[in-house]
Amino acid sequence: MEYYVGAAIGYKLSDFRFELDSSFQSFLEKKTNHTYVVRGGKRFKEIISLITNVYYDFDVDFPLKPYIGRGLGYYQSRGHTQWQRLDMFLSSRLRFKNKGLVWQAIAGLKYSLCRNTELGIEYRLLQQERYPVLQRIGLTLTRYF
Repeated sequence: MEYYVGAAIGYKLSDFRFELDSSFQSFLEKKTNHTYVVRGGKRFKEIISLITNVYYDFDVDFPLKPYIGRGLGYYQSRGHTQWQRLDMFLSSRLRFKNKGLVWQAIAGLKYSLCRNTELGIEYRLLQQERYPVLQRIGLTLTRYF
C-alpha cells in the first residue's frame, strides 16, 4: 500500500507563502534494473522529511489560482529490498537506512471555498541525494488564521 501524509505551518505575505512542511511517505517499488532478477526485486521504502518551502501565488482573475514553489530540507529513509537470482537460486532481503538533503519543486491550483479556506490539487517532484526522483499528486486543504 502506498500513501503520503503531511502537515505544514507557515506565513503568507502578499503573493508569497513561507512554510515548514513535515511529511511521511510509504511505498513499494516493483521495478528493477538487474537482468539476473527472476522474481521479487521489490523495494519497500518509508521516507520522513522536514522541508522549508517558498511559494508564489499568481494573482489571476479566475476562480482557480495557480501557484509554484520550491523547497529544501532534510529526509530520513529506511526500508528493505527483496530479490532472487536466476543463476544461484538464492533469495535475499537487504535492509537500508539513509538520510541527507532533499529538494522539491511544487506546482498547483487552488480554489477558495470560503473566506480563509482553500482547496487545491498539487504536484510535487522530490529529489533525494543518490535516489531517483519521486513524484506525487495530492489534494491540499489550507486554512488561514
